[in-house]
Amino acid sequence: MSGNKKISVDISLQRESRKFEGWGTSLCWWGNVIGRWENKESVEKICSLLFEEANGLGLNILRYNLGGGENPPNKKNFRVGADMPCILTEDGRLDLEADKAQLSILKQAVKYGLDTLEIFLNSPPLSMLKYPSTAGADDGLCNLKEEMTEALAGYLADCALAIEKELDINVSTIAPFNEPVSFWWKSENDQEGCHFDVEEQSKLIEALADAIERTGLKNTGISAPECWSTFESIYCINHYSKKALSRVKQINTHSYFSNEQSRKELYEIAKRLGKPLCMSEISCGGNASHNHSDMSGGIELAKNIGVHLNEMKATSWIYWQAVENELMKHNHGLMHANFEGKEEFFLTKQYYVLGNYAKFIRPGMNILDSENSDLVIAEDEEKGKLVIVALNDSELSKILEFSSESIKKWKNCAIYKTSETESLENINEAVDGEYELTPYSITTLLFEKID
Repeated sequence: MSGNKKISVDISLQRESRKFEGWGTSLCWWGNVIGRWENKESVEKICSLLFEEANGLGLNILRYNLGGGENPPNKKNFRVGADMPCILTEDGRLDLEADKAQLSILKQAVKYGLDTLEIFLNSPPLSMLKYPSTAGADDGLCNLKEEMTEALAGYLADCALAIEKELDINVSTIAPFNEPVSFWWKSENDQEGCHFDVEEQSKLIEALADAIERTGLKNTGISAPECWSTFESIYCINHYSKKALSRVKQINTHSYFSNEQSRKELYEIAKRLGKPLCMSEISCGGNASHNHSDMSGGIELAKNIGVHLNEMKATSWIYWQAVENELMKHNHGLMHANFEGKEEFFLTKQYYVLGNYAKFIRPGMNILDSENSDLVIAEDEEKGKLVIVALNDSELSKILEFSSESIKKWKNCAIYKTSETESLENINEAVDGEYELTPYSITTLLFEKID
C-alpha cells in the first residue's frame, strides 16, 4: 500500500455544512411510456426500485412535465415518448385523464414516499403558440404568442392546483421554461421546447407569481432559469428584472456544461440571494458502447455528483431520465427499458453508483464541505451517523487516510462498493486508520459516533 496515492480525510466535522433536500429525477419521457405498459408488475417494480427507500434508491423529488400536445404532422419527428399529451382541452378545461400515463407513475412515487414535486414546462400548449409545433418556432425564437403570457401563467398555476388536489401532494415549485436561452428549439426538433430571452423570462416569472397568488397555492414558488449550462444560468439570473428575481423561490440549473469557477460563482449568487440551488438536470453516458455494466458512465456520474455537492453546494440533485430507451443503444440512464415492443427493463451500473450516494445520504442530512470533490461527506447529527462516499477514477488504487484523532470518535459499521465487478455490494472489511479504494470504484463508508 505504501506506493499508492494517499487521500487525507478529516472527520472532526469542524467545517461548514448545509442541509440536503434530496435526490430525484424527471418524469418525461419515460413516464409517458412506462405508464402505458400493460405489465403492471414491471411498472410497480420500476417505481419501487426508484422511489422506495427500503428496497430502492429512495428518490424523494420528482419533476413532472406538463406536455404541450403535438400536432399530427410533426409527431413523426419526435423520439419515442416525447410527444407529450396536453391536459388543456379546446374549451379551456383541464383534463388530467389526458396524461394518465405520467400521472400513474407519479401516484406510485407518492405511495413510496415522494415528498417534493416540481412541475416544469418544455413548451406552452399548442393553442398558445405562434408556429404550430411544440418543438419550437421555425426561427428558433420565442414561440409563445405575446398576448398569451398571462394565459400561460394562469394555466400553470391552475395545473398545479389541480394536481395537488388529485394527488394530495404539495407542488413545491413551477419551472415555466426549460433551457430557455438555447437556440435549438425549432419546429423540426425531436422533442418539445421553447426559446425565451431574459426579458421574456422575466415577464413570465412576474405573471406566474401573480397567478400563483390568485389561485391560492399556499406553498408553491417558482424555480428558474433551468439553463443548459451554469454559465447561461448565471447570465439569466444576473439580468432578470428586480421584480422577477424577487419572485424566484429556487435557482435551478442544468449542468451539461460547467467548470469549477462557474459552479462556485453560481453558489455565491444563490448564497447572496438567500435561495436554494438545485442541480435540476444532467445525464451521463460514459464513453463505452452499449453495455448495462458500463462503468465509465458510473464514474462520470460520481464525478458530477462530487463537484455539484462540493463546488456548487447544490441543495438537491436531479438526474434527467431515470429510465432510458434500450433501443437507443447508449449508456445514459439508471435503467434501460424497451420503449417499443417487449415490456422489459434492465438496471445499469449507474443505478448502483447513484445508490452509493442516495441510499445513504438522505434528505435532511448535512453535507459537509470537502476540498476534494472525489469525497462527499454527510452527517446525520441527530442519529450520530456519518457517511463518506469516495470516488477513485484512476486505474491505480488510492488510500483513504483518516486523521488519528478524528477516527477515534467514530466506529465504522458498513462498507458498500460499486466497481466493474461489484454492484453496491456490502464489503466485509473494516476501517482502521486507512482504507484502500480499488481502481475505478465508488465506495460508501458508514460510521456511527462512539459515545
